[in-house]
Amino acid sequence: MFALLRDLGQEIHPYIIYIFIGTPIAVPITLLAVRLGRVVAPGWRTAFYALPLVMPPLTYAVTLLLFGSCRMSVDGSLLPLNIVCRLGGYLGSFVLPLVVLSVLAFVYRIVLDSGRLISHLRRLEEVTDADLLSRFRELAERSGITAPRLLVAQSDYPAAHAVSIIRPGVIVTRGLLDKLEAPELDAVLAHELSHIRRRDTLFTLMLGLLSALQAFNPFAGLMMKLALGEREKVCDAEAARITGDPLSLASGLLKIAQGRTLQTAESAAAGPVAERIAAVIDPGNYDKRNHLWLLLIAVAITVVLLLAIC
Repeated sequence: MFALLRDLGQEIHPYIIYIFIGTPIAVPITLLAVRLGRVVAPGWRTAFYALPLVMPPLTYAVTLLLFGSCRMSVDGSLLPLNIVCRLGGYLGSFVLPLVVLSVLAFVYRIVLDSGRLISHLRRLEEVTDADLLSRFRELAERSGITAPRLLVAQSDYPAAHAVSIIRPGVIVTRGLLDKLEAPELDAVLAHELSHIRRRDTLFTLMLGLLSALQAFNPFAGLMMKLALGEREKVCDAEAARITGDPLSLASGLLKIAQGRTLQTAESAAAGPVAERIAAVIDPGNYDKRNHLWLLLIAVAITVVLLLAIC
């Protein structure tokens, strides 16, 4: 069994080397582009932060399609970084099962979470409050989507979730409905509707799969966390735009954090929550500048350097 894994590991070791070398190439280019280009809009920052996760495996796959193989040999004769190449060969037999287990764990989590969600949905109730439903439909119309289902879970834990893979819906808890004022609740609902409109569940699944395929990559988890964090800020910005009331969104986020952690308002408004609140009330969050040219330049430089590895 070990011999089989070793042989398979030797076969995939060019991919391992490619990720080991390619990611440290893509990450600095991404961070430098964001810094020098003064990219502050969370939508564009999401695209930049996803770049190091997407480009190395994508470029490697394109290389295989175009040239049939990546010309790195086991002894590293075609690669100046001989030590790295040899290390990739040695680690191949260990990394392969790690990647396989990581992908299987990812699939297992998806299946398990889906089963839990289906079971949970059966216990949820449709919202019957006519005023809340009317406001929710109006928010959906402003978001540019058909109003999905609005469901309530009998829990004191303040939370809201968007379900958008098969049949879209927004789930809110009784604790959230009791804790937030109407403008704050509207802002939180607008945030969840933005997740549905942007198909963020699918986006998260894609990044999760890419991260699983790079389980040995120390940068994968970090870049995924940064990208998803910016994605939340994108939906915050859109919720503030839809409602025209960023302060209510900031207040709602603070109350949710306070309710979840059972802390004071001062201690709850820390870490990611503080960053999101600051982004909501920061005018730079609504920067309309188009950074497509900068993103394309970053992609082009990354592709050229990655293709040079083979």
